[in-house]
Amino acid sequence: MELWEELGAMRSLCEGPWVVCGDFNTTRFPSEKINCIRLSRAMIDLSSCINELELIDPPLFGGSYTWRGGENHRNASRIDRFLYSFPWDDMFLQIRQCTLPSLGSDHNPIVLICGNKAFRRSYFKFEKWWLNVEGFKSKVHEWWSSFEVSGRPDYKLATKLRLLKIKLKEWSRENRGNWKARKEQILSQIGDMEVTQESRSLTDDEQILKVHLAMEYEEVAKN
Repeated sequence: MELWEELGAMRSLCEGPWVVCGDFNTTRFPSEKINCIRLSRAMIDLSSCINELELIDPPLFGGSYTWRGGENHRNASRIDRFLYSFPWDDMFLQIRQCTLPSLGSDHNPIVLICGNKAFRRSYFKFEKWWLNVEGFKSKVHEWWSSFEVSGRPDYKLATKLRLLKIKLKEWSRENRGNWKARKEQILSQIGDMEVTQESRSLTDDEQILKVHLAMEYEEVAKN
């Protein structure tokens, strides 16, 4: 689609943190549209674009949909959204996207709230989720052994720690997408179950699964 190509071209011209917002005229998941049960090609293309550009699609607070139409607003979907890059996520303390009341339009305005607008200090932080990635400890040992530094013991230690920090940041950026994908998968599963609830009651097993998914999302979201 031309829009995704244009976004890719714009991204290549931008350096540093990046945010895009607007009406994408499609949802990402069936759960974001009333009475939708299948992934469409447009949904797949949007998700592919987001992944390729390494953007974050944050959850929406304040409502499930951003557009309503038809008789008595029976049609509704989430076609408006903010997307931002990982550096933007690192710079602010808390980021949320929320809906605002609609004043005459069939779209709800959305706003991106970035905490107290205080930029984080640029410092290295060990992430707890790294320990849950298979092979992480072996990878650290491999990196450490590969660093060839000569000089005083204190200089060697400081230099190897600095080189390790660079490796960890690179590795973290590459693997963070896996956790993001899992969060999106969980939200999609929960959304599909909520769609099911509109037509029938969930079984006991489905209700238990929904609770477990919500608990898993809370755990994954901490990382």
